[in-house]
Amino acid sequence: MGTGPVRAPAVAGAFYASGPEALGKQVRDCFEGRLGPGAVPRVQSGPLTSLVAVVSPHAGLQYSGYAAAHSFAALAQNGTPDALVLIGPNHHGYGQRMAVATHGSWRTPLGELEIDQGLARELLSLCPGLADDTIAHRAEHSLEVQLPFIQFVYGNAVRIVPITLYTIDFEDIHSLGDAVGRALAGKNVAIVASTDMTHYEAEQVAKAKDSAALNAILRLDERELVATVRKLSVTMCGLGPVVTMMVAAKRLGATRGVLNAYYSSGAITGEQDEVVGYASVSLFR
Repeated sequence: MGTGPVRAPAVAGAFYASGPEALGKQVRDCFEGRLGPGAVPRVQSGPLTSLVAVVSPHAGLQYSGYAAAHSFAALAQNGTPDALVLIGPNHHGYGQRMAVATHGSWRTPLGELEIDQGLARELLSLCPGLADDTIAHRAEHSLEVQLPFIQFVYGNAVRIVPITLYTIDFEDIHSLGDAVGRALAGKNVAIVASTDMTHYEAEQVAKAKDSAALNAILRLDERELVATVRKLSVTMCGLGPVVTMMVAAKRLGATRGVLNAYYSSGAITGEQDEVVGYASVSLFR
């Protein structure tokens, strides 16, 4: 691994298993389980061909891991990226409103993933509102829970650029999305935007709200998504990250979206009165 600080896991043993063998089994089960894609994906060798970005949730793996597995299966089947730009919400509010970690590596029980320092610094130069800040990432789980899937599929060779957002200001988010799109042009890099969907509403209510939001994502219409979230009070926690991804993806030539999977926590627990929705989406050129 490269030199620099190592971010220790913040939620190992809580959101996912704390030992390497147990975590590997847990991720494998997410791929092979009844709500997952059904099998561990075969990684397509060579650069990514048409996939630009995915949406992946971030609850405990026993709940949202099956949807996340769909997202990383879509990635694996499209090729092998050099790096992944990970964009997630800052649930705690620590640090800067738009924060990127620019150097060092992030560790899970499966090893370490190195930050793509050059790409992270390029994003800093292209987006004045983005700050180099590790405090915002220290306790945040939305990106950390993506790492075991990356490591399980690709090993520890793929680099990452972690970005957290504690803002839903449309101009700021649009500016970041534009910067991500410019920075990734011509590079073998994809975007992973992390969000859970509706929180703690009845199954049918959550499904209806999430369907409206997901339709806007699939149409690559970020303004419609924002309007839908506001009109219907959709409590998706990663609105900013998803809008950022959509803006960047369109700049990179994305023209269509595919819904890989959608279910709620009720499919796991049997509880229908208060569920959380989980979705996997892929965006393609």
